[in-house]
Amino acid sequence: PNARREDEDEADIWSFEETSRLIQTDLAKRLRTRKRQHLDAVRTFLPRIMQRQELNANSGVVMHRGDGCVVFSDASGFTKLTETLAQKADGAEVLSKCLNKFFTPLIDIIESYRGDVIKFSGDALSILFESTDDYKLSDFPCGSPDAPRKTPFQLACLRGAACCLEIHKRLHNFDTGEGGVRLTLHIGVGAGRITILQVGGEQSRFEYVIAGTPMEQIAIAEPLAGSGETVLSPQAWEEVKFTVIEGATLEGAP
Repeated sequence: PNARREDEDEADIWSFEETSRLIQTDLAKRLRTRKRQHLDAVRTFLPRIMQRQELNANSGVVMHRGDGCVVFSDASGFTKLTETLAQKADGAEVLSKCLNKFFTPLIDIIESYRGDVIKFSGDALSILFESTDDYKLSDFPCGSPDAPRKTPFQLACLRGAACCLEIHKRLHNFDTGEGGVRLTLHIGVGAGRITILQVGGEQSRFEYVIAGTPMEQIAIAEPLAGSGETVLSPQAWEEVKFTVIEGATLEGAP
């Protein structure tokens, strides 16, 4: 009888532990599903890299570290557009339409090159092209079977540079249709090790920022770019120079 009782007690303990494990597993699945639903609702407003970290339950200050190409695209002409539309009764509505007409194709181009819009800074965007092995997605990520094999970092820089060329081709001197105002673009590109941070916490408010040497490079490269131009930092140029044609040296370049 005692042996039977011990067997029953062991069965009860096993049953309790197994039930507890099943409950925890089910709860984790439910919480993950709920988090995914919440992320789906705000997907348009969050960078992909932040969505990925949220799903992985990364709640620390450092959200991501890695190599990549960072593009800073600055648009000019919005001040003049705003002043022009301020004279109209429906100026705010028209301005909203103009912004959508410009930024929707801009973001579509960025997405097509697998860029990730990290931050809007007024009329400027910070865009990250992560260093990933594109050969897992395509046999010929550079478009030709004769192209030498590139490293993931080189491919990220090539995607960033190609994206900038397409942006200029499609959107430079963009006609807003309002008072002859046109929007122009100038872009700076940096490359290297980046860190994405989640900072804040006061009143449950957080901001994410991108930091690293590419941001320092952009601070020099972007002001050197004239209207309709993209300037690459020396570090970014080093990764693409065997694939593109070098232009003239800029005056005032460091």
